[in-house]
Amino acid sequence: LKALLVERMGLDKPVLTQVWNFLANAATGNLGFDVWSKRPVLEVILEVFPNTLILGLVSLGWCRWAGRWSAVSGLAASPWSGVARWWTGCWACCRSA
Repeated sequence: LKALLVERMGLDKPVLTQVWNFLANAATGNLGFDVWSKRPVLEVILEVFPNTLILGLVSLGWCRWAGRWSAVSGLAASPWSGVARWWTGCWACCRSA
């Protein structure tokens, strides 16, 4: 079974040949077949892409929100600058350039 998969996937060829074959196939939209589901890889990717996009946009929005609040509190330049400001009471000495 292992030898059959190695031959079928072209893993018995030199690495540069494998890379070239992959890039040539990927340029035409052929990403190969999934070993486990026996479906085209592009089909599998497109099936889960909407959820991935939603997750990415939500995390980007959360990071933008958290970044805004860290900038307001002075933690954007350094996590310790906010502590130094609180400890010393000196807000002018810890300004970021």
